[in-house]
Amino acid sequence: MIPCKKRGILFPLMRIIPALIIACLLSACSQPGNPVQVKSPARLLVQDTLRVTKEFTGIYFDDGVGKFIACGQPQMIYRVKDNTQLNAALKKILPNAYKGEAIFVKMNAELSSIESKIFAGLLEVKEVLKTEQKNPENTCIPSDFWCMGTEPFWQLQISEKENLIDLYNPMEQKTIHTAYVKPEVKEGTITYTTLNNSKETNFRIVIIKKKCSDGMSGREYDYEANILMNGTAEYKGCAVTGN
Repeated sequence: MIPCKKRGILFPLMRIIPALIIACLLSACSQPGNPVQVKSPARLLVQDTLRVTKEFTGIYFDDGVGKFIACGQPQMIYRVKDNTQLNAALKKILPNAYKGEAIFVKMNAELSSIESKIFAGLLEVKEVLKTEQKNPENTCIPSDFWCMGTEPFWQLQISEKENLIDLYNPMEQKTIHTAYVKPEVKEGTITYTTLNNSKETNFRIVIIKKKCSDGMSGREYDYEANILMNGTAEYKGCAVTGN
């Protein structure tokens, strides 16, 4: 049995030793050769969020600055950092494109942040997967209507989201462009009338809810389209909604 005198010495030591060990460990961690390393979850989250490489599908155009609008996000515009490949594709598809005319694009790109009130982010092109002229089958940005005709083939896009009325003539490989105007709707007839000073961009487009066939494929559409350009050139065909 331990005498009471010795027990009185051991009990204080048992309390002091753990405190000395903790103090020693803290002192070692604070030495210059042993810096405390803490990984910040917030910082890692920001890096992962702001620099992501993934597939983007949408439309690309260059009005002095390369821009991209992704499918399902027509209200968000991205700036394109490396647009050399996309501009080359645009020139090949639309050799007489007007400034700001768009093409359909599928690509792999890296998304990063950008300090801007205009752009939602910055896209750096890594790989171009597909590029095509816009048409009713591929474009995913909402349009009011797509009109088309045959003999010869032509197509016209009406889009409030893209602020355009575009008539494409493949014989000339040229698009006649004007800004979007609100239609007049009356008794099942939808009429768009542009009133620009330029003689090349005056349209009167009448779309009627009526079954229509393109005359070649035999496909039926829900709308009939009649287009008068500059009061003389007339185009007749069918139309589909673009939403």
